[in-house]
Amino acid sequence: MESQISLEQILKFRDEKPGILDTRLYNYEDTLNLNTLSKEEALNLYDISMHHVMTFTGVNLINDKPQRWKIEDSYGDKEKVNGYYIMNDNFFNEFVLSVVIYKKYLTEEQLKLLEQEPVEFEIEDPF
Repeated sequence: MESQISLEQILKFRDEKPGILDTRLYNYEDTLNLNTLSKEEALNLYDISMHHVMTFTGVNLINDKPQRWKIEDSYGDKEKVNGYYIMNDNFFNEFVLSVVIYKKYLTEEQLKLLEQEPVEFEIEDPF
């Protein structure tokens, strides 16, 4: 699976030494008295945008629910542990904007969704 992730968000919620992406790393709300944007607000204000691609190489499941993802960064190993990040699922939910998944991994229900008419939008329109 590949995804596009905003570079701005990676910089706000990462610890580059161990290669961790987690929205709970820094407490911006209490420390700076700032409210964080919802995903929709961040998209509409262009705070996040599709920027670069990462490849998902593993997932840690607990009771069949993802907890952490191992991702290979397209920028290589200059800032990450051997070119990989560990992304907590909270980061995935907030900042992953699109994914590419092989059809062989989709359920029957998901495959049926592919038969619908696609929704087109202008590339400048964040959503």
